[in-house]
Amino acid sequence: MAAADSILDSPTLLKLMNCKREGDCKKALEAQGVHVFHGREGIWTTIQLVNAAGMNKMGLLKEETEPEHYL
Repeated sequence: MAAADSILDSPTLLKLMNCKREGDCKKALEAQGVHVFHGREGIWTTIQLVNAAGMNKMGLLKEETEPEHYL
């Protein structure tokens, strides 16, 4: 998969999240733990960040601040 294929741009996010405004979409994504960036053409994120947020919610992704990460 090319790097460009993993980017979810504003029109794609609005459609996937069933939102009409970028602000609503950004708020919904951030509430689910997805990091959203702002670019010249609107908001965007990556498939990897969406997957990481999902894994974190399921407890499969360890936080870097957890003590066992440093042991």
